[in-house]
Amino acid sequence: MGYNGKDEQMSWTAGKTVRLKHLWKAGYTAAEIGEKLNYSRNAVIGRAHRLNLDARRSGRSSKGTKHSIKTIGRKEQARMLLLDNNFEPENPTQLEELTEHHCRWPVGDPGKKGFYFCGRTPVKGFSYCRLHVLIGFRSRNEHDTVIIKEDARQKKIKGLLPTTP
Repeated sequence: MGYNGKDEQMSWTAGKTVRLKHLWKAGYTAAEIGEKLNYSRNAVIGRAHRLNLDARRSGRSSKGTKHSIKTIGRKEQARMLLLDNNFEPENPTQLEELTEHHCRWPVGDPGKKGFYFCGRTPVKGFSYCRLHVLIGFRSRNEHDTVIIKEDARQKKIKGLLPTTP
């Protein structure tokens, strides 16, 4: 079934309005409701708005989704990277030993004993490893959070973090 895409005006009957309210309260998405009532998603959203039904995030139903979605901040991303068993360990490197194959992130106070550079393999196009690019750089379009979509089988992390099965 579903909306046929024609420009014809479909009026809302009292019965369909009642059913819309019930389905909306039950947590169905506007697209699902439109499919059941033979209206477009936008028609359902418009009607729900005119009826002052509770607003909710687009594309999500309150009855649950196939994927749970959460966001993590940059500090949490860095912590997760450090806890990753496959992440390259730090390779303390002195200034005289630095090459283009070493992360140049300074560690410690340059005026004190024990100062060194990270030394991990840098990300292509940067002077720093994945961790220090994550900490030190931010693109103009990037937000402080990364969205993680989870399901029972896998966890995918966008950005510089590794994908884990």
